[in-house]
Amino acid sequence: MNRFLVLAVGAALLAGCGSDDDGPVVTDGVFVTFSQTGGVAGIDERVRIESDGNATVTLGEPSNTERSFELTDAELDHITTLVEAADFDSMPAEPQPTGCADCFVYTVEHAGDSVTYDDAIEPDSSIGELVTGLRELVDEHQPAPAGYIKGG
Repeated sequence: MNRFLVLAVGAALLAGCGSDDDGPVVTDGVFVTFSQTGGVAGIDERVRIESDGNATVTLGEPSNTERSFELTDAELDHITTLVEAADFDSMPAEPQPTGCADCFVYTVEHAGDSVTYDDAIEPDSSIGELVTGLRELVDEHQPAPAGYIKGG
């Protein structure tokens, strides 16, 4: 177990190496992922953003749909700024269940860092701002349900 922990910490440290001129820090081509799950309706919404600005929004049950799109330069710059400002260390690495049955659960992953919390927990403001920015992308780029014509 200790050997695994040392390897995981070493990999995380190496993933963070580089200057600001290197562009977004990526792991396996993925810059940041975000999910919002749960709630009364049991939603499952996710966005995956790659360093080149390609992104995919996925909606789980009942629609099971996804939409790929490319972020504008302004959107990618905004998300990159929010990710770089996010204090992932401000949140517990192993969050304890809050017992909130119908809360949304939010998870953000970036370069080996991960934050998970639910509506019963107040996140650090930098994490809250990142989640808000990612949530806005999901809302703006949601795939339309089958048979639905946007603007029609």
